[in-house]
Amino acid sequence: MRFLIVFLCLLNFSGKGNILAQNSSPEQKVVREACASHDTVVQYTVENAALFQEGNIEKFRAYVMKHIHYPFDAMNSLTSGKVVVRFVVDWDGKVKEVFILKSSGILSFDKEVVRVVKQSPRWMPANNSGVCVPQLFVLPVEFRHLGIFDKR
Repeated sequence: MRFLIVFLCLLNFSGKGNILAQNSSPEQKVVREACASHDTVVQYTVENAALFQEGNIEKFRAYVMKHIHYPFDAMNSLTSGKVVVRFVVDWDGKVKEVFILKSSGILSFDKEVVRVVKQSPRWMPANNSGVCVPQLFVLPVEFRHLGIFDKR
């Protein structure tokens, strides 16, 4: 009985717990080991950057553009603008500290960008030598009105 308990404990703690993520092509795979520990100091440059749904910041940009809604008030006034947002992907992959670095001057644009970034699914966290670390990102989001709007 004592041997069985020790064996089960070793079995539970000896696994490295690989995290597997796939790129868009099936033959390319990104394999990362689970973090041995974590740090709370936010990093701008890291050994292995945080990954969003098996991709980089460009994949996240596509997610933002897909989920963003052009505010109705800005659509009515044919307004365009650019918002620069800063956020942190924490050591556990959650998005936090969403902050507007540069406002477009249109409050509804700023609110919409913050809404979409905050509702982001979990990321695969950044790591330095197997230690998960929070990573800082800056993302510009541009709202362009194409001038095609039926005000009926």
